[in-house]
Amino acid sequence: VDLKHKEWDKVVPHLKDLPAGTKVVFWADKVDKRSKLYKALDKLGEVSEFQAFAEWEQDKVVDWITRQVKGLNKEIDRTAAEDLQQICGNSLRKLSSEIEKLITYIGDTKTIRREDVAALASPGDINTFALANSIIDKDLKQSLKFFRILYKNKADLFGLLGLLATQYRTILQVKSVPRSVNNPFKVAQTIGANPYFVKKCLAKSGKFKVPELVADLELILQTGLKLKSGEDQLTTFELLLSSLCGN
Repeated sequence: VDLKHKEWDKVVPHLKDLPAGTKVVFWADKVDKRSKLYKALDKLGEVSEFQAFAEWEQDKVVDWITRQVKGLNKEIDRTAAEDLQQICGNSLRKLSSEIEKLITYIGDTKTIRREDVAALASPGDINTFALANSIIDKDLKQSLKFFRILYKNKADLFGLLGLLATQYRTILQVKSVPRSVNNPFKVAQTIGANPYFVKKCLAKSGKFKVPELVADLELILQTGLKLKSGEDQLTTFELLLSSLCGN
């Protein structure tokens, strides 16, 4: 029943008369803890508050994904869970839907892996994220695969360059922080970046030397200038990928 706020208090007298074993669930987006109904429910029943995860609580969302998958008698690799969080954000409804799809997709297989998450990718944000990951991992084959999907679907190439520049710049900043500061949250505070993003960049930073990162950022900048000057988009971007992946 959809009750208007002013009608809630009319329910209170009837709560005490409910037969044993009867369960009534009240759901609301916002709760007024000063209302008669809230106070009665708190006294006679149980009040639970389900708050959405904050934007910076990606690790908690990844843990939630792992628990949900385990509850369905499957396992999920940590990296796959992290990819899924990046794809869906912190929307538990969307995550639940994607988890169900993944469970169906893997069939009798016990564990959900990164390639399973990538296989169910729509041509939008998931492949943008997958492209960035594959470039940082210096996997040219995967990078070209994801880029061609994005290119075919008319992705914003300047947006992609911006994403790559942010990722390389963050890794460069991470490497400039003293080694004694190795807590992702402290590093994030130091450079003013998202803690979860910093954690991922920290994990990848060992693959790069500072001069290489500086050169890569220059390559990204030059690619942007070439695209603006009208050079062939596909060839120009694929040459960038080849250079970034070390080929």
